[in-house]
Amino acid sequence: MADLLGRIGADAAESVPALLRRLDDPDGETVERAAWALGEIGPPAIKAVPELIRRAGAGTPPNLEDYTASGALVKIGAPAVPLLLDALRDD
Repeated sequence: MADLLGRIGADAAESVPALLRRLDDPDGETVERAAWALGEIGPPAIKAVPELIRRAGAGTPPNLEDYTASGALVKIGAPAVPLLLDALRDD
C-alpha cells in the first residue's frame, strides 16, 4: 500500500500519519517503502521530517532504510531545512 500512496504523491498527504507509524516497523522493507512514499508525497509530508532524520542516521553501518529516509528528506525539500539545521546543531 505504501507504494501506491507514494505513486499518488502529494494528493496522498492524508496518509502521512499512517506512513509515519510504519517507520518503526521491525521489517526493513516496510520501513524502506514507507520512507520512499513519504518522499514521493513531498512537502506535504513535513510532519514526518523529525522521524526521517532519526531514521536516516539509525543504521551502523547505514542500510537501505537509512538511505531511503535520506532520499525522502531531499524530496521533501526546503520545508525540511530548518529541522535538518536543528538536528545538525544537536549533534
